[in-house]
Amino acid sequence: MAAPETPLEYYQHGVQVRSCQLKLSSQPVLAGMKHLNRLEQVLARAEWQDSSIFDGLLFAQQDHLIEATVSNVFLLKDNQLITPILDQSGVSGVMRAAIEQVCPTVGLSFAERQIHRSEIAQAEALFLSNSVRGIIPVRCWLEDGRTAAQWSVLRPELKQLIALLHPRLALPVIA
Repeated sequence: MAAPETPLEYYQHGVQVRSCQLKLSSQPVLAGMKHLNRLEQVLARAEWQDSSIFDGLLFAQQDHLIEATVSNVFLLKDNQLITPILDQSGVSGVMRAAIEQVCPTVGLSFAERQIHRSEIAQAEALFLSNSVRGIIPVRCWLEDGRTAAQWSVLRPELKQLIALLHPRLALPVIA
C-alpha cells in the first residue's frame, strides 16, 4: 500500500483541526508505544465527515492534550516546542523523536509536559507530525464547531524544521 499523497498546500498554508469528543483512556503500560490497538483513534476519526478537517485533537479525561488521531502534536511558545507527555496514553512517533533532536539546530528548546486544553489557544503556532507526512502546520483549531484559535503558518522555525526533516518539501524560510 502506497503512502497517502499529501498536498503541498497543507505544508504551505496549514490545515484545520477539530477537538474530538472521545476522551482517551489511561493505560500507562501501553503509553508511548506504537501498537495495533488504535480503536479509540478510529472511533474519534468517525466523529466528522467534513473533508476540510485534516485531523482531530484527542484529550485525556482531565482535558490534557495527548495527540491527534494520526499525528503527534506540538505547540510553539516563547522559543520552546512543547509536546504532550505520553505517560498515560498516546503514541511516541519516530518523527516526534527526530523533532526533539533538531530543535537546538533551529534555536528552539524542547519540553514534554502536560498541556491543558486551555493553553492551546495561547500558543504562537501549532503543528502535527508523523513519519509519513512529516510536519504539517495547523492554521485553525475548531472547538464545538467554532474557531478556537488561528495561527500564521509562515513561522520561520516551522519552515526550518520542515527543511531539515523533510528536505523534498523545503519551503523558502522567511525571517
